[in-house]
Amino acid sequence: MEISVRNSSALVTDTERKNESLRLGMWLFLASETVLFGGMFCIYFVFRGWYFDAFKEASAALNAGGSICLLSLIISSFAMARALVNAKNNNTKWVAINVVIALICAGVVIISRYFEYSALIQNGMLWGSRFSAVGFEQDMVSVFFSIYFLTTGLHVLHVIIGTVMLTRLANGAMNFKFTSENYLSVQTTNMFWQLITLLWVFIYPFFYQM
Repeated sequence: MEISVRNSSALVTDTERKNESLRLGMWLFLASETVLFGGMFCIYFVFRGWYFDAFKEASAALNAGGSICLLSLIISSFAMARALVNAKNNNTKWVAINVVIALICAGVVIISRYFEYSALIQNGMLWGSRFSAVGFEQDMVSVFFSIYFLTTGLHVLHVIIGTVMLTRLANGAMNFKFTSENYLSVQTTNMFWQLITLLWVFIYPFFYQM
């Protein structure tokens, strides 16, 4: 009996250590992503300072896709935060509901990105030498679109990865898998998704609200 208790305690300790290691790994990953996007924002501000008028004119050519993404990401982030609280409180039904809401919002973001990119490509608002749009008064608007596609393209890649994570999470949530004793997946996915939303909170005014 005593040996069984000791083995059980050792197993719990090993599980806790593994979970803490996974959380630490996620924090380190998020820190590296923050540095990456921070560098891209620095590049943006350097070129914006050099070609402010061109950036302002190019920004006005973007459509409402950015606003749709912002609203969808805010809603999904709130849903994911609630899903984590629900998991800690053993409210498995609402874990599933909130994760599905977040997943739907993620789909809206991806679809919005697709239509906005399609419109820009159709009108020749591309990067570098591929830029062929007409009607702009400033000469360096192509620089804006180069940085725009680089930054938002990398962001949408993160959204796609996050959507895959949400899909797997939804599958587990609908099987009532996540409880107060098993919510690590909800927590790490929530951490990643909150970063995605936070990044867009910065991207949106930089590119869409000049």
